Amino acid sequence: MKLSKKLKIVCLPPVSNKNPYQYLMMEGLKKNKKLHVITGFSSRYIGIILSAIIFRPNYIHFDWINKYYLKKNAFISSIYIPWFFFQIFFITKIMKINVVWTMHNLLPHDSKQIKINKYVQRFFINKCKWIRVFSHLTIPKVLEEYKIKNEKILAIPEGSYVGYYPNNISEFEARKKMGLEKEKTFLYLGTIKPYKGITNLIKNFSKIRKDNVKLIIAGKVTNSDYLYKINKCINNNSNIILINRFIKTDELQVFFNSADAVILPFNNIENSGSAILAMGFAKVIICPNLGVLPNRLKKQTEFLYENDFIMKIKKVLDTDKIKLSKIGKMNLNELKKYKWSDFGNYFLN
Repeated sequence: MKLSKKLKIVCLPPVSNKNPYQYLMMEGLKKNKKLHVITGFSSRYIGIILSAIIFRPNYIHFDWINKYYLKKNAFISSIYIPWFFFQIFFITKIMKINVVWTMHNLLPHDSKQIKINKYVQRFFINKCKWIRVFSHLTIPKVLEEYKIKNEKILAIPEGSYVGYYPNNISEFEARKKMGLEKEKTFLYLGTIKPYKGITNLIKNFSKIRKDNVKLIIAGKVTNSDYLYKINKCINNNSNIILINRFIKTDELQVFFNSADAVILPFNNIENSGSAILAMGFAKVIICPNLGVLPNRLKKQTEFLYENDFIMKIKKVLDTDKIKLSKIGKMNLNELKKYKWSDFGNYFLN
C-alpha cells in the first residue's frame, strides 16, 4: 500500500517562542498528520526565495509581510520593494508554489507609509491562493479595499492562549504581590505604542474621582517622546500606575488575576491577541466595538464601546465582583469554540 505524501508548508517570517501567536499557530498546523510544517529562513532579504528553493513546499504561509519590504530608510525600501515583488512572482509563477497570507490588519498599525503598504499589499493579494482573516466581519472591509473575489478570503479565528501561560495564582495572592487591597482595578497590559490609545485612556480615567479605583498600565513604552506624553497625562495621579518594562511570562498571571477588568483602548483594530489573552484569564474586557472583538466578546457586549469608554469604566465600577467574575468565566468558555488546529484543514481543501 502506497503512503500518501504529506503537504509541505513553510511559515514566514520565522517562528519564535518569543511570539506565542506564531508558535501556537505552527503547533496547531503540526497536529494535522497530513501536513509537514517547516520554519522558513530568517533573512529579510533572501529568506523567501531561499525557503522556496531549499524546501520546495506546496505552500508558503506568511504572517507580517511588511518586514520584507518596508524599512525606516526610504531609499532602502525602494530597493526592497521590487525585490519582494520579484521573489513573490518567482515562487508563484516559476516555481508554482501556493502562497497564503494571514492578514492580521488591513494595514500595519504603526506605519505612516499607507500608500506604499496598500500598493504592495494589492500586488501580494493578487498572487495569493487565498487570504485568512480572523472574523467574517473583516471580509467586507478587505473586499472594499482591495476589490477581490469573496471566495479568496477565509475567516478562520485564532485559538486561545490557555495553557501556554501559567495561571495558578489566586486573586488574593496576586493582589498581595501587586500591593493592592480592595480597590477596583483596571489593567492595560501589552506593548505601549501611540496607536493603542493609552494617553486617551489616561485622560478619561483621570475623570474618575474615587480613591478606591486603580489603573495599572503595564508594558514597555517603545518611544521616548510618547513616554513623556504619558507621564504628562498621568500628572502624579496616584490612582494610575505605569509599569514601563517588558512583562515576563510568569508575571502575566499576577497582573491579570489582580484586575477586575482589562481595558484595551485601541484607536483601530481588526484582531486582538490581547483580548484573547485576557479572555483566557477570565476577565471582563472594555474595548472598542471593532473588527473581530464583537464576535469574540459576544457574551459581554455591554462592555464594548463606540466612541467614549468612560461610561464602560463606570459600568464596571457599578457591577459587583460576583457578576464580573461570572461574565469573565463566560469569556473563558467562549474560547473553547476555537482551536489552533482548525487552520490546518483549509490547506487540504
